[in-house]
Amino acid sequence: MSKLTPWFNSTLQSPVREGWYDCKECSARHYFKGGLWYRKKKSLDDDVPMLINKMHWRGLARPSLKSLLAEFDPSVPRSQDEQAWLDMAPVGREFGSPDYERLMREDFEIAIKASMEEVAKGKMKPYKFGNSPKR
Repeated sequence: MSKLTPWFNSTLQSPVREGWYDCKECSARHYFKGGLWYRKKKSLDDDVPMLINKMHWRGLARPSLKSLLAEFDPSVPRSQDEQAWLDMAPVGREFGSPDYERLMREDFEIAIKASMEEVAKGKMKPYKFGNSPKR
């Protein structure tokens, strides 16, 4: 079972993060987003918040880093899918691919050419080093 936060009063406190929270008074779960409460997924999709008066809430507690690391076991071997993902060779514009340097050079040349065309059309002024714009 997931750990829950202690109950808190909505007139005094507000949740720190977006998510589902249990209501003590109506024994239902509601969603908190952007400072507003929503009854269910449909009202969240329709953007119809509900008015909250003097209710008590609790949400799922965020696990600590210490508890997450305690669950991690480095001696467990990776699954075949995970190992296949890690063993894939980089391609295209991914760092480490055989074409990386060539593609980066081509991208740079295309960007320079586009900038020069913008300058020629008068849509962009060339920047002169040492002459920063006055504010």
